Amino acid sequence: MLLIKLFIIIGIEPFKVTSYIEHELIMRNKYITEKLHGKNETFHVGDKVRILNKRSMFDDKMLSRYSSIVFTVTKVYRNSCDVEDDNGNELEVKNDQLLIVKIERNNDLKGIEKVGKEAKAASRIK
Repeated sequence: MLLIKLFIIIGIEPFKVTSYIEHELIMRNKYITEKLHGKNETFHVGDKVRILNKRSMFDDKMLSRYSSIVFTVTKVYRNSCDVEDDNGNELEVKNDQLLIVKIERNNDLKGIEKVGKEAKAASRIK
């Protein structure tokens, strides 16, 4: 039964599989896995990042997944980065625990007032 399932999955009878075919299947599955996980994200010195919070199994689901503190990348290694907060505290964190933050400094107060006036007008119409 197991051999029939293998034949259905890869389309080749098990005794006909060569090392070349096995290698091709492994490489195809690695490519698919890397594509799913999005390992193309690279970090550069000066990037603003947030760190993944550690949570246990029964913690509150409504807590944020990443830290509220924004860190700056100071040094980049192969699988990790040194990050520093505003106070100068430095940490070494693995790349898969970092999230790049895009900070926009657009303080358009007139736009905020305009949106507020539109919301008030819309509530009066209803």
